[in-house]
Amino acid sequence: MYPDIVYLCIGYGDEEENIKRLVKELNLESQVMFFKDISDDLKNALIAKSNIFVMPSIKYKTSVEGFGIAYIEAAQYGVPSLGGKDGGAADAIEHDKTGLICDGNNLDEIYSSLNLMIENKKYLEFGKNAKEFASKFTWEKTIEEYKKIIL
Repeated sequence: MYPDIVYLCIGYGDEEENIKRLVKELNLESQVMFFKDISDDLKNALIAKSNIFVMPSIKYKTSVEGFGIAYIEAAQYGVPSLGGKDGGAADAIEHDKTGLICDGNNLDEIYSSLNLMIENKKYLEFGKNAKEFASKFTWEKTIEEYKKIIL
């Protein structure tokens, strides 16, 4: 449906080999790129040039994404996120404002959420809101909030 999309996989995980195999089986090598051990500068540059950050986290055994700093890192570049309902996405994404939160275990829900963000370029509006939202997570503002609690 969207032949011009390029999907960048940054990092690695337990499903890496399965994903690579699936990409090959579906003949999507020209649309999916893998970046495993890269510098933070390159990672940040790739995110900054992206339209949507997709990480629909799920509970895996006893592990779950904590706060969701990756969503905030994307937001600081004006990149909206699609996150999973499990874990810290809800702390870092304002649903239907800075991105979308969906059930990461439900492929139809992931697909429809992505579709919603792409249709009418909704990701542009979400990205603008995300950048504004991320500005409240600077060290200066965090320190001021701690001062209020401690003092």
